[in-house]
Amino acid sequence: MKKSRLQQQQQQVTIQQAKFHHGPLPSPDALEHYERIQPGFAQRIITLAEDEAKHRRSIDVSVVKMNYRLSWVGIISGLLAISGVLALCYYAFSLGHATQAASIAVGVLVSIGGVFLYRRSSNG
Repeated sequence: MKKSRLQQQQQQVTIQQAKFHHGPLPSPDALEHYERIQPGFAQRIITLAEDEAKHRRSIDVSVVKMNYRLSWVGIISGLLAISGVLALCYYAFSLGHATQAASIAVGVLVSIGGVFLYRRSSNG
């Protein structure tokens, strides 16, 4: 007795079920299983996740503080560099090289303006 094509297709259907859990902690079922294996495991896993979260937050705070400090270092360095260029321009002007002093001043101003425009356009 031959089976019909529909019966053959029905016999080939497979049902699969999958369960996914995403997060810093195992699923409650897994925690319960760990606790049954060794009392205190679940609490150790939770404590580990809490410690990791504290550590991650402390790193974030450190990064923010460092970025703040670096921005101030950049501002101060820029002011010192501009002051040096202004002193050079003044010195060149006092020696009677007004054209060269003006060229230096214009070149520096154009360069600084270009940097600010480039940063503004690249930040969005």
